Amino acid sequence: MKLLGVTRFFLLMHCCLLLALLDATEPAEFTMAKTTKPVKICFFFVPKPGPNRKDLSTSDIVKVAMDKFRGLTAQSCSDPCMLVHSSNGYSGLYSEIDDDVESVLFLLSSADKVANEQFSRARKLLSMCSHLASHTGNPVQRLVYYFAQALKERIDRKIGIISSEGREDCKRWLLNLDEAIISFKPPLLAYGIAIPSCLAYKSAGIQAILDPMATATRIHLIDLGIRNGMHWPFLMQALAVRHECPLETLTITALVTSSEVMIMETGKRLSQFASTLGLPFSFKAVLVSDMNDLKEDSFKIESGERIGIYSSFILRNYVGQHEQFENLMRIIKNLHPTVMVMVEQEADTKSPEFMDRFTGGLIHYSAMFDSLDICFDGSHPQRMPLEEDYFGAGIRQIVTFDVEERASLDMKIKDWRALLNSFNIVEKDLSSSALYQANIVIENSELSSLCTLSMDGKCLLSGWRGTPIFSLSVWKFIPDIPKLC
Repeated sequence: MKLLGVTRFFLLMHCCLLLALLDATEPAEFTMAKTTKPVKICFFFVPKPGPNRKDLSTSDIVKVAMDKFRGLTAQSCSDPCMLVHSSNGYSGLYSEIDDDVESVLFLLSSADKVANEQFSRARKLLSMCSHLASHTGNPVQRLVYYFAQALKERIDRKIGIISSEGREDCKRWLLNLDEAIISFKPPLLAYGIAIPSCLAYKSAGIQAILDPMATATRIHLIDLGIRNGMHWPFLMQALAVRHECPLETLTITALVTSSEVMIMETGKRLSQFASTLGLPFSFKAVLVSDMNDLKEDSFKIESGERIGIYSSFILRNYVGQHEQFENLMRIIKNLHPTVMVMVEQEADTKSPEFMDRFTGGLIHYSAMFDSLDICFDGSHPQRMPLEEDYFGAGIRQIVTFDVEERASLDMKIKDWRALLNSFNIVEKDLSSSALYQANIVIENSELSSLCTLSMDGKCLLSGWRGTPIFSLSVWKFIPDIPKLC
């Protein structure tokens, strides 16, 4: 009878434990049989129906984990066991969603330890991440995998296991990325075609260049990062069917800092395409190894030309190099362009605080991995190379290196406004025709319900399931007022 009493005690304890772990809505009754005195225990056992895994985006799960992490941080909690218990919050049943939240919690906690140079504790948390993350799993598992790998490398660099090459390493990454785009590497080509958000900003950006050129007969476009030039055929086709103000000349000048031979191949392709349309076209390249060497006369502007500037994922490469950025802006401004169209990633990875740029990168790439998971099925041959060679490499640059070592810094549009305004470069409204082009791309996509277009002031944000990924903005140059002596 004494043993039976102990058994009943442990059953009651299990019930209390279940009650603590389960998020219940209605009571369920259990009767303990084979006892001298049957005991009826009534407790809440049936859980609330939790959301389906497919109903939640990767960004949703990351944001839930971030909220939980902030709560734990406020309680000064770093116990891995507490992290496990805190992750079970969506339903009363341990689920894939709980696994995903838990893995992000471990990742955030390990990043926090790295930020505070508690490398031994960070490694222990990263080992827990490795049990839940996988480069072949769902998008959360893959996201955590690449961020965890980057954290491990950061630790190894900080303690001297790996020698730090800093900026040169980051420059090689940028060069490899540019050359991959120029040479039409299949993973990047497939991504640019498959993701509607990419097509939306491209079509709207070209329309934003075309609008102020409506009455121009001599057009000179300066591309700060032409790469494979695949955005320009859209503009050429539009100019070819323009009946009013027949075109006299179209010149595209590419500003080149590397891969000159490959850029000239881009020029050949564009020249051939223009020839098939009967357009009077010329291609030029301006090669500089350092933006401080750029001169106004490098662009060979001719009389009567209307100038447009196109910058796609380029200005971020000079944000951390103040003298080069300042010289580039000064030269462009002195060319008196009619318009500058800028495309950048809508992410904040330039903060000197490690955790700020870590979480900024995590939110940004959560949307990237999620979009890739839906646009590319699991068997798509380009998905894994794209994630490993490009997404993973981008994550590595954000996490592994300090801000002063990096060759590329992403900013959100509010920070771009502040920076460009300091050069008397002010934002213009996107035309209705440019917005129309972006909307048409999204509306005609089978994934229109998942792609999001929104406005931040005058800037168009193109994103995925509510998380902005890219920003498209249009700028005009205000002449400097001469200083009186």
